[in-house]
Amino acid sequence: MVNNKIMKQDMNGEKTKIIIVSDIRGKKQSILPFGLNLAKYLQAEVDIVHNVDVRSVHGVPSSYSDSQTIKPGLKLTYDKIIEREIMQANRILDEVLSKEASKLNFPLTINKVIKEGRIIKEIKDSAERVARSIILMNEEVDDYIFHSQKEMVEFVESVDAVSLLVPPGSNFQMFNDIALITDFSNNFGLSSLSKITSLLQYMNPQITAIDVARQKRYLEKKLKCEKWQEYAEKEFSGDIKTMVLKGKTHARVLQQYINKVKPDLIIYSYRKPGFINRVFHNSLLEKLLKKKQYPIMYLH
Repeated sequence: MVNNKIMKQDMNGEKTKIIIVSDIRGKKQSILPFGLNLAKYLQAEVDIVHNVDVRSVHGVPSSYSDSQTIKPGLKLTYDKIIEREIMQANRILDEVLSKEASKLNFPLTINKVIKEGRIIKEIKDSAERVARSIILMNEEVDDYIFHSQKEMVEFVESVDAVSLLVPPGSNFQMFNDIALITDFSNNFGLSSLSKITSLLQYMNPQITAIDVARQKRYLEKKLKCEKWQEYAEKEFSGDIKTMVLKGKTHARVLQQYINKVKPDLIIYSYRKPGFINRVFHNSLLEKLLKKKQYPIMYLH
């Protein structure tokens, strides 16, 4: 059954934009084909954002030098380095898009945003132009735009938009089975699903909301889960189940469950924790990302 509330929210004509963080400098397979196929499915506009980060480019000898000497050419100036990087990124993206466009056979609107600076500003600017946006990122750190898994996690937490992190080289497919990792606090996780109404409208998935509790906290967590389920049945007409898993090690129990059920998508949706819990949950998200087995969506 299609979620009627989602249908009503999408009747106002709001478009979804897919913002793809360029991974053309990475060593692993790109997620650009995944992003373009997702955009085709959602009939969404696409921004491909490639930022030339000064941390990743350095002065190098130019290709020109006096052929009568063995001296290398002069180092390129800062401006020339940036100009070269932008030109190379344009060329590579044009080649990729030309190849993928013939496969899509669909008139997508694709905007390239290639400039100097830090990625956070360009993503925020792009996301602010539309009511709904999904930021698509490669789960593999490329050491060009992102230099560590921690930096990637901090980035998705700082952007007020949905982030979808995809294993390198993934093929787009319907998200029929979704594992929603939440803590059942104050209905959090359920309300955040409103940010991905277009996905839920088109895919109508089975969603299983899950959390982990130690034995002594199990009954308390189970009560929270039941109240959350009651709220879900009133406010959400889609197919949602709930589950509380028992275990001492949160990350390991969740990983075992995920490996068993093999969902099409993991949604990570926790209320904003305090400092100690934030360190723990960031670590949990980093562990999930390091596996690079499933697309992971981060909802604030």
